[in-house]
Parts: sequence; C-alpha cells; structure tokens
Amino acid sequence: MTDEERHRRHLSASNVSQVCKGGVESVLHVLRDCPAQLGIWVRFVPRRRQQGFFSKSLFEWLYDNLCDRSSCEDIPWSTIFAVIIWWGWKWRCSNIFGENTKCRERVKFVKEWVVEVYRAHSGNALVGSTQPRVERLIGWVLPCVGWVKVNTDGASRGNPGLASAGGVLRDCEGAWCGGFSLNIGRCSAQHAELWGMYYGLYFAWEKKVPRVELEVDSEAIVGFLKTGISDSHPLSFLVRLCHNFLQKDWRILLGLLD
Repeated sequence: MTDEERHRRHLSASNVSQVCKGGVESVLHVLRDCPAQLGIWVRFVPRRRQQGFFSKSLFEWLYDNLCDRSSCEDIPWSTIFAVIIWWGWKWRCSNIFGENTKCRERVKFVKEWVVEVYRAHSGNALVGSTQPRVERLIGWVLPCVGWVKVNTDGASRGNPGLASAGGVLRDCEGAWCGGFSLNIGRCSAQHAELWGMYYGLYFAWEKKVPRVELEVDSEAIVGFLKTGISDSHPLSFLVRLCHNFLQKDWRILLGLLD
C-alpha cells in the first residue's frame, strides 16, 4: 500500500512520501509525480506530449498509455510505459520495505530492461507461432502394493530468499500416512528441494517404512542423486546426507513426478 492508504488505515503516522518527502504518497505520486520517477519520464516522454501526460488522472493516464500504439526507437510505447511503472513501484517498495538502495544510472537501467522485455516478448511470440503449445497432464499415481510414496517439494522466494519445504507420505491405497513442513530460512530453490527430500527420507525412515517410492518434481535434484555431484559443489553436503539414506537397509525407488 501507498503511505496515503496506510495512513488512512492507521498503519502509518504520516501520508507523506518517505522517498521524496515532497507530498502525499498516492499511487499516481509513486508512479508518475515523485521526483525520483519524474526524472525518468521526462527522458522518455517527448516534450510536445508532456503537458497532457502529466495532467491526466490515474486511470485515464494508465489506460491511454497502455493502449497507445505508437513506438519509440522501434519499441511499442505501451511496453516502455509498463516497464517504467513496474520499475518505479519495485524501486519504491524496495526502499520502504526492504533495502534502501540507490540506482545512479536509472535511465540506462530502465532502457536495458525495456529492450530485454521487448526481445523476450517478441521471441515468445515467434516461438508460439511456429511451435504450437502442447498440453501435458500430470497427476499422482498410486505406489505398488506394500510400498509408500513420499512426495516432497521446496521453494525459495527470490532464489535465494526465504525458503520452505514439505512432504507427504501415502500408501498403496492413497491413504494419508504422514506429512511435514518446515521453515528453512534463506537459501536457493535447489537447497530447499534437497532439504525437502532429506526430511522426507528421514521421516519415512523414522516410521520404519520398508519400501519407499520417493517422488520429486525437480529433474536436476534427481540427477544429483543418480549421477553424483562434485565435493566442491555448494549442494554436495545435502546430496551426501540424502545418499546416506539411500544406502540404508530398505528399498527406495527415486522418480520424477510426471
């Protein structure tokens, strides 16, 4: 929320922008009128269009620019506009709720992002026109009689970032045998996947399950366990922990969810 909205809900002592200290922080102030953002707009918006550009209401301003079919240096203005407001909001939130960062070459940074976004979109459109999208259904399959299936997963917000993992155990009839979830802290997505796999194996071993089908959705993680990993790799410690369980006196099938 903007400081204007946070103040209205009694979540903030002031509705003045914490970034520029120059006025009430509304959505339009963040995206267009804040001096930090204004300096970027005047570099992109032609002088003849600036009066109308800076005088519109929020919804009129957003609608007109996102529907604008003109181009600037062979890139659609709507793409340039969208990238600039995305960057402005992201930078503002980072400064208020995260790290107080400075971007000295803001215009150069935004221009590079505009080009990258445009190329990515053009590339996807080209691929989409030559290679039709194929829908592939995936689902959970019962394990064999006498086996227990362990499904684990992990995720990281930011990669690296705050991460968590979890897993479930179900028998050959699909009945619930147990489950777990854990807050890992800050790590990469692959670290989180491996922690989930490790605790899934640990949980099954503690329950004295004799036959386990371990199923994950990461092809890279399955490859680490099947082909090995060098000792210098940052994931080698976790891979060894999982390998220790694979070598215990029980039967384990390792597979990829498909």
